[in-house]
Amino acid sequence: MTIQDVLNECTSWEHSKEHYELMRECSELKLMEQYIADQQYMIESAADETFKAFQESGMFMEAATADRIKAITEEAEVKKASIWKRIGSGFAKLFNAIASFFKGLFAKITKADEKLVAFCKDHQFTDDEKDVLKKIFDEGVANGYTLTANANVNANAGDINNILAFVVGQVVKVDVTKSTVPNAVELEKFLNVWDTVEDKDSFTDRDLTTLNKGMQSCFTANDNITIAMFSGKNKNDADIQKLEAIKAAVSAIVDDPEFKVEASAAGPVYEKLNQLVPDTIKFYTSLKKANDALRAKIKEFMK
Repeated sequence: MTIQDVLNECTSWEHSKEHYELMRECSELKLMEQYIADQQYMIESAADETFKAFQESGMFMEAATADRIKAITEEAEVKKASIWKRIGSGFAKLFNAIASFFKGLFAKITKADEKLVAFCKDHQFTDDEKDVLKKIFDEGVANGYTLTANANVNANAGDINNILAFVVGQVVKVDVTKSTVPNAVELEKFLNVWDTVEDKDSFTDRDLTTLNKGMQSCFTANDNITIAMFSGKNKNDADIQKLEAIKAAVSAIVDDPEFKVEASAAGPVYEKLNQLVPDTIKFYTSLKKANDALRAKIKEFMK
């Protein structure tokens, strides 16, 4: 399955059969768990006189036999395993997609171009050249994005200094409006969220809840994202190693027949990943395309 295939699936996932079936199974499991909890409460409260009065009034459901409770408990466990199989395989697919995307992206952008960097720092850009670069950036990525450079690349560059910082790979602040890529997150933030998981070899419900909260915190309107996608081979290699570790951990628990998690913990994480992956890939792809176009034009100026 290609990256584009995954993006297409994610875009329509909310209205897919898979999403519907997952919602149905999670709802059924929730009702089973509620039924078991209600029966357990009735058993524990049987000697209470107030409970007896309420029971006679019809407030509670009819008490089930021990065999009935056991059967539903076993059915709930089977349902949990089925839900995890559905969610877990989806986890593996999405983590594989985002790891493969960044691995390919970093392989393309870490090639040093010292002549280009030197030219951007020293060249006296004419007004016409500045206008050309602005137009390329505006048409390629600027809709919804605002760049702010942390360093002055070329003292004479004036209002294209931010664009030059973006071209040569210096850290640049990117102000992204929510309407442009509502669920995109910076790779570094995503990896930091992953670091909150206590046991990298086996998720727990607590870990999944932490992941969900962490991912939710990444999605804020008008979030200032510091991109470091051109920050150098060592940093990019380290990020790839983390992504590969995530992918391996997810694959391991997906294949573990004994691994089960609560649907209430796993479901929201899977749903959020189906939003995060496509928008994040689109976000970085748009930046990469703009960077490629700007570099190509500046190389023309160098001739």
